This record gives sequence, structure tokens and C-alpha cells, in this order.
Amino acid sequence: MNTSKLELSKYAAVLILSLLVFGCARNPESLKDRLSVKTPIKTDDGWITRSAAAAGSDTLKLRNLLRRVEEREYPGIDGILIVKDGELVFEKYFPGYDYEYTAKDFKGRYTDYDYRTVHNLASVTKSVTAILCGIAVDKKMLHGVDDRVSAYFPEVESLFTGGKERLTVEHLLTMSSGLDWNEQNVFYSNRANDIIQLFLVRAPVNYILSKPLINEPGTKWYYNGGGTNLVGQVIQRGSGMRLDYFADKYLFDPLGIRSSKWVYINRDFVYCSGDLRLRPRDMAKLGQLVLDKGTWKGSRVVSAEWVERMTQKQVTMPHDEGYGYQWWLVPYRLGPRSFETFQATGWGGQKIIVIPDLRSVVVITGSNYTGHDPGNDMMYNYIIPALDGDFRYDFAGIRNAAPLTDTTVAASTVTSASRNAEGHWYGEWEGHVQPLQLLVGRAGGSKIPVSYSWAPLPEFDINGGSVRTEAAADSSNAFSIALRDTFRFRYDPVEDVILANMRNEHVFIKAVLRREN
Repeated sequence: MNTSKLELSKYAAVLILSLLVFGCARNPESLKDRLSVKTPIKTDDGWITRSAAAAGSDTLKLRNLLRRVEEREYPGIDGILIVKDGELVFEKYFPGYDYEYTAKDFKGRYTDYDYRTVHNLASVTKSVTAILCGIAVDKKMLHGVDDRVSAYFPEVESLFTGGKERLTVEHLLTMSSGLDWNEQNVFYSNRANDIIQLFLVRAPVNYILSKPLINEPGTKWYYNGGGTNLVGQVIQRGSGMRLDYFADKYLFDPLGIRSSKWVYINRDFVYCSGDLRLRPRDMAKLGQLVLDKGTWKGSRVVSAEWVERMTQKQVTMPHDEGYGYQWWLVPYRLGPRSFETFQATGWGGQKIIVIPDLRSVVVITGSNYTGHDPGNDMMYNYIIPALDGDFRYDFAGIRNAAPLTDTTVAASTVTSASRNAEGHWYGEWEGHVQPLQLLVGRAGGSKIPVSYSWAPLPEFDINGGSVRTEAAADSSNAFSIALRDTFRFRYDPVEDVILANMRNEHVFIKAVLRREN
């Protein structure tokens, strides 16, 4: 009997302690702290820190972004950093799962991320390799990107046949080698994936170069991490140093990067197309290096000429996107403004985003290995608007371009003072800049009366039009309409905007809708 009472009191103590811990994790103060926009911690890593407000950023939008992450509308986010004018002004980390190839959904150990934690970069590693290649060219360890790949692998000269003798380093850097490669057709959990095979075969260089040509080198872009690993081997052979030692001496040490971890295919083969681990603060240094045309704190690390070539459109990808030397060229169009960016991106949501017009660098880390990566939504809906205070629409221009033919819904509309979705909204679908108008009436049960108009897109043979219909309410702040495609609108009462998206089997585009008043 006494033993039972003792066990029961132990159980009660544990239960009370658990409730206390759970309550602390959920109390309003803790939530308020998680949503706060604080000045990043000053350490000895070389970053000058400043508050986002002092840097001119919109802290309301940043808090709203944090709220979206907290509410799991943007799931799988491990960290967000923003550098403005060379100063670290925003830094937030969230608990998440470390990458582990053998774990379910590739989510390994649960990790309480902070500024000291290294993170798996996935294919951001490729962009680091491109910088290393530029340093090797600058130091005359390589003649240049026009070098024939065959010159660096004389021991397998017999493999350079059938057009492969024309392969250059530039073809590898631009993913236009033409070599047959299945990396995007076979999922990474399948051992048949060519990038996984590199860890299984005895001679990875031979494996890559034994692939047949399916396109003439330099004519077509196709994702190929094998080519990136050949670039790493070219750097090793040209410099006489293993790639990780080369990176430490010529890139990481000059940037003050003290924590790095590479993966190795074998003792002499550094896996340089993925899985390098760095701190997000050090990822931001790489972005700042690119933004400052190859300098860090006034010291030259890589030539401005290389950075220029690396971030220029060298090859056209599907959907007319641009690709440089292992860096992606991604534009964001918000209202009348377009922001060109250079991006290092990796599986799971790893991003280094350089925005020259805003003198900014954004770093995002995540663990969305099997789900949607919300990084671009975050950039479009919150981060760029927070950095750019001049987000305005030409309301008259939108009315002319996308006229509403049925305005009967307007009789029930209200002003923004009521903080709900009812009213007259204006926006532009991103990408091809298609103006739109939306009139939202008062909800009746699960239906909301709306009038929607859109401008023509002659290049896609899309005519302009206008329709009055009923929207289906998804939740208190969200509703959708189904025309040829599905349109979803979510009202944000904090910022008084509607976040819209349109999706079909081929396209997913976004818009931010605002009121004229």
C-alpha cells in the first residue's frame, strides 16, 4: 500500500512537472518572445548587428512572418536571417529535424537550432563549389572555364569519345554537359539515383564520364550533380590540394568561417554537390561575398569578374529561368517593381538569396525534404515587402487593364477599418505581371459573393475577362474560387492584405492584393 502511494505520488509529481513545462512552452510571454523581432546577438564572428527597425525594415511584416511559421502555415522552417547593407539585422531559429539520409522523411535528430548550429546545405554546396572554382581560376591553378575536362583526367582518356572530348569546365558549371543523368527522375531514396551511385561504385569519376551524351555539350540545361563533382576534382587536380583543404585556406579562413563539415565519397574525393554543413551566419557571409563582388570586409577573396560571370545568365532553363555557374537567377515581381536575385538553393528549403537592388542577403534553412518548400512564398509575401517600403500599385492602371463588368457585389463592401476581407482589392499575378481586381462581399454561410477580373496575356493566348461568382470559404480568413484553375485567397487582418495563389498542374503563381484606400 505504501509502495503504491509512493509510486502514485511520483507519478503525480511527474505529471505536474510536465504540465508546468507544457504551460511554460505555451504561455503568452513565451509566444510573445518567439514572435519578437530582436537585434541579433553580437559575437566575434565578424558580423556587425543592428535592429531591423534601425535598418529601415518593416518589423510588422517580419513579426507576421514569424507568426506564419509559428502557426505552421510555413512548416519545416529551421532558420531565417536577413543582412541589410552589410549588417545582420534579423535572425530567428526554430526547433526542427537535422537531415539524415536513412531516417524517415530524411528527418533525423530533433534539434533546437541556434546561431551556433551547423546546418546541412544540400545543393547550396554546389554554389560554394562554383566560388572555389573561381578562386582556382584567379590563382591560375586552372587556365579558365574553356579548359577541356579531358585535360584533367588523362588516366581515363578512352572515356572521352562520342563528343565528350568537347566537354569543358564551363559545361559542367552550367549543367549543360549533355551527359545522361537521372538525378531528377529517380528519387534520392532510390539507390538507382545516379548521385547515390557515386557512393556505391569503386571509381566515381569513371562512373560519371562513362555516361553517354544525350545532348550536344552547351546546348541544353539539365540538373546534374555529377558534373559539379567533376568540377571539384578539377580544382583538386589543378591546385594539388584536397578540396576541403583548398576551401579552408582560400575561402573559409578569409571569411572567418570556423565551423564546416564536408561529406566524402572516399578518402580523396570530397562530395561537393551537396551536404556541406555550415552555420546560417556563415551562409550569409557567402551571400555577402557575392553581393560585394568578391570582397569581405574590404579584402578580395574572389575576383569581381568571376562573380559577374557566375551570376549572369549562362544558359536558359525550362520556363525561361536563368542559370549561371551553379547559381540560380530568380526574379520577384511585386507591384510595379521587379527584384532580380542570385540564389544558392538546396533540397529541403536551404537558400542563400542575394538581392542587389535592396543591398540585402536572405538565408533560409529548412527540413522540407518531402513536402512543399515555402521559402519563395515567404520572400514574396513578407521578406521583400519588409525590406522594400515602396510597395505601391498603379490602381488606375489595374482598373484599365482588368475592368470589372459586374460590380453589384460592391454594394455590400466595406472599408479597411473593419479589418475583414470585404472590399475592393487590386493586385498583379507575379511572373508575367497580370493585373487583377477582386470585389468581396459579405459572407452568407459558407459562400462569399465575389467579382473577379483579370488582364489578358497575349503571349499565352489568354484573353482578359471578368466574372461574378460565389467563393467557397475555407476558413474564417480564406476562400477559393474555381474557374479554369483554382484561385485561393487568404485575408491577413494584421497587414490588411489578401495573399492569393493560383495553381494548376503546370503553374503556381502568387499575388498580394491591396485596397486603394
